[in-house]
Amino acid sequence: MAMGKKGEAQRLRIIESATYCLTHFGERGATFQAIAEHCQMSQASVVKYLKARDKIFPTVLEHWLARSRELTEKSLTQVGTPEQKLRQYLRVSITIFFERPEINKLYLMLHYFAAIDERYRVMNSQIKEIAQKRIADILLSGVDEGSFKPVDVTAMAKTIHNSLVGYLLSTCTEIQKPSDLSLSKILEDSCLALVMK
Repeated sequence: MAMGKKGEAQRLRIIESATYCLTHFGERGATFQAIAEHCQMSQASVVKYLKARDKIFPTVLEHWLARSRELTEKSLTQVGTPEQKLRQYLRVSITIFFERPEINKLYLMLHYFAAIDERYRVMNSQIKEIAQKRIADILLSGVDEGSFKPVDVTAMAKTIHNSLVGYLLSTCTEIQKPSDLSLSKILEDSCLALVMK
């Protein structure tokens, strides 16, 4: 059953509040009561949407992943060449994380939980596979067109994705200095240097 405008607005308020609570109070502090107080709604409304305590983090994470995939796909349709697509993929990924720092924190939480909980390990692996496949498809089109060197696109996609993830996670685990702001351009150039003829 499709959600009406009021229901969708309520859902987004709950997601935003759950995101805030997760990234400010941690998973234990993101209770139904804390979320309800933050979004100024009844606890029953929060429970109705989020269902169970152990579904809060996965539900919030899936919302932001779906939003990120949507933005990435839309962004990639706005450029043409494989080089432009690879740059655009890196740019939109970095932009999503910098414009909404809480997404970065959620992603860091996922990495932490993946180290100790099998269901999050599976979720993290699925996210990586989707991202690496998208990068591999861009690389393959560049190899086919002759603008990229013949490379093992699967291995290169993993290398590029791991470089991107390392950069993104470091932004919320280290003190950023003004000089660090140029690193995203360096990351783009370095990734392109790996594949350009």
